[in-house]
Amino acid sequence: MKEPKKQKDKKRKIKSRLKKYLALYITDFEKWLRQINESAADSLLEGEEEILTLHRMKVPALLRCTLHSTNPIESMFGTVRFCERNIKHYLNSKMSQRWLASVLLYAEEGFRTVKGFKQIPEVVERIKRLQKQETIEECQTV
Repeated sequence: MKEPKKQKDKKRKIKSRLKKYLALYITDFEKWLRQINESAADSLLEGEEEILTLHRMKVPALLRCTLHSTNPIESMFGTVRFCERNIKHYLNSKMSQRWLASVLLYAEEGFRTVKGFKQIPEVVERIKRLQKQETIEECQTV
């Protein structure tokens, strides 16, 4: 069952207003944060689009907490630094890649399960629907 054109237009306007409001909120938050910590404010601006994307896709809260955090990747980087601290000479880039691969396999043993992992298939399905919808909208405007 298709939505009437008026409802689609109304939803589009609401989404547009909400996106503008969120962008303004983030801008205000960034100004406040910059007074406290400049690099944190830069990080906020760097990830602004990703923050809004997680909300737009309606990612469940538990999974969103994991995706918002850089802790999992930072933990992996820490393990790589620790394991490769004594490696001084690589013969070539292939050797470097082999070392990195073996260290990552070692680091994998310490990985924990992503909180909210059971909801990942739902999010993937939403992404596919959004991409399909955006493709259709692009075709209609051309």
